[in-house]
Amino acid sequence: TRWPALHPPDAHLGLHDPQGGFSEPLEYIAALSRRVRQLGVEILEHQAVTDFILKAGRIAGVRTVQGDLAADAIVSTVHVCTLPLLRSLGLTFPIKHFVHQRYLSKPLTVDPGLLSFPPVNADPYGGYVRPAAGGRILLGIETPDREEWRKQWILLAELVGH
Repeated sequence: TRWPALHPPDAHLGLHDPQGGFSEPLEYIAALSRRVRQLGVEILEHQAVTDFILKAGRIAGVRTVQGDLAADAIVSTVHVCTLPLLRSLGLTFPIKHFVHQRYLSKPLTVDPGLLSFPPVNADPYGGYVRPAAGGRILLGIETPDREEWRKQWILLAELVGH
């Protein structure tokens, strides 16, 4: 009754996480960048890393196409794209590549109560649905061009009654 727009089948179970949340990537990245710069962090973008600089068994910097950069700490922000480079250090992680598609509706002119539903992570279906800024709905899903994922996309849409 709390979220009238959410209509999962009776057999479906879920977990409500009142402390959970989400962020809009453009807003989140901009806010994160501002804050870490305020803390004195230098952010270098568009620097293709080709190798690590090692000193006494520790990473002391990175080699880039533009030159070497010494650093006290290295933060990788490109997820699985760093796997080949990290393997050179003997590091492996249980992460994978996948196509992630985000679909954002046009602003909806419906009763705001109908857009009152929590973010739904439907991990078995490889996707999620949630309200978005401006009276919109955001659907995200992995690898939608494969037939088995199209069927799961339809199930996600059915969860919110659309």
